[in-house]
Amino acid sequence: SRCECASVAVSAAPDVSAAAGGASAAVGAVAVADTALQQAMADAALQQAMATGEYEALAASLAAHHASASEPVLAEAREVCDTLRERHKKQKQKQRQKHAGAMEVLAALQSAQRDGDARALEAAVSRAQAADH
Repeated sequence: SRCECASVAVSAAPDVSAAAGGASAAVGAVAVADTALQQAMADAALQQAMATGEYEALAASLAAHHASASEPVLAEAREVCDTLRERHKKQKQKQRQKHAGAMEVLAALQSAQRDGDARALEAAVSRAQAADH
């Protein structure tokens, strides 16, 4: 009869609510697990980039993973990146200075050769050899 169906529907409602609540909790658990997995993957990528000791690799990894990484790993990666940036900057500066010196020596060699000045050419060759060591 109708009354029995209505009471069955009403008595089934708490089961449906409980199932919906359980499903909601399961979805929440999956989201938390997914976030934890993303964080673990981001942390691993940053740690691997730090292990390379290469500024460009770490900077790229920081850009890619800063939103997902854990705060302690992110802080360490930023600190290492700052150190590597300074080292990279010093290396570039040394390279520029060495290149500028080589260009000066080249200009002196070309000038001495063009002028036919043997003493100037010998001096330029000596400077080139000294700069190479």
